[in-house]
Amino acid sequence: MRIDGFLVVDYDGTECADLDAAVEEARASARDLIGEHIKSNDPSVLLNSFEITDEPGVILTTKKFTEGLREEFKRAIRYCRRLH
Repeated sequence: MRIDGFLVVDYDGTECADLDAAVEEARASARDLIGEHIKSNDPSVLLNSFEITDEPGVILTTKKFTEGLREEFKRAIRYCRRLH
């Protein structure tokens, strides 16, 4: 994970079946972190990103925390509309 440009290494990591599963795991983690920071009135978390690597540490892809949020908001709006 990159926070304010600095690499924070997760030595334990999460083993995923493939890159798509790893991206989904990163998005879920980003949603959680964004929620925590927004509650504390700290939107700077939106600038952070995940670097998804293989076991030896080669970067396979980088995903910004904000990637995928638009789809999440659209789903949430559709859900709320169904409730009304």
